[in-house]
Amino acid sequence: MILTLDIGNSRIKSAVFGQSGDLNLTDAWSVDDWSGIATYATNQNIRFIIFSTVANEPPKAWLTELQKSGIRCEALTHESPLPFHSQYRTMNTLGRDRIAALAGAIELLPGVDCLIADMGTCLTLDVLLQTETARASLGRSSTGKFPLFIGGNISPGLRMRLGAMHEGTQRLPLVSIQPLDQMLGLDTESALQHGGLGGMIYEIEGLFSRLCAKFPDLRLLITGGDAKIVQEHLKSTSLFQPHLVHYGLYQISTLYAA
Repeated sequence: MILTLDIGNSRIKSAVFGQSGDLNLTDAWSVDDWSGIATYATNQNIRFIIFSTVANEPPKAWLTELQKSGIRCEALTHESPLPFHSQYRTMNTLGRDRIAALAGAIELLPGVDCLIADMGTCLTLDVLLQTETARASLGRSSTGKFPLFIGGNISPGLRMRLGAMHEGTQRLPLVSIQPLDQMLGLDTESALQHGGLGGMIYEIEGLFSRLCAKFPDLRLLITGGDAKIVQEHLKSTSLFQPHLVHYGLYQISTLYAA
């Protein structure tokens, strides 16, 4: 059994995978509940843990104790064995969640060109080319069968957009996130709501449309905390996978045994 850990600023999300790659269990922990996670790993007969972190590192003593008990632990970094090639210039600064999401796309949609939209604190939009035709259009057919990450964009997430308009002005209120019932707001509150959510929707669809002109078989794969409300308003067909990072961590974990 393999345990994947997505370590955030305030909590840790976990998933348990069987040897065949089936996701069996998901859970969440407070960011300092390392003893609880260790007990959980033992009870689930975990033999391999792979973790991705944006801020909080597991205590060294915790890692040492797990390894003594026969559980292998690996941290996801840009130097981990990855199932894709990359033309990103600074892989050392590429977010671990973005790396895992790219690997997750390979696990879930093998052989499919993807725009991956991750809607969390920030919106990240990353392009993964898996078809030979798409790679060849960039002169990169020499990558063989390996998927190719060609780059992506980062912009404010939904809450950051709404918060910035409130904090950066004297009079604009901080509004809640609400579904859009029309294209335009009819008062200041709804105008802010439409601008925040609508702007994010148009950004995703606009980039997707432009990319499809070059890569006609491109699929839109979405994840993150705000993905469901955005998906309700997307005109483009999309696949929502809330556990994309975990699928990617699992995919990468299999490469350690290769």
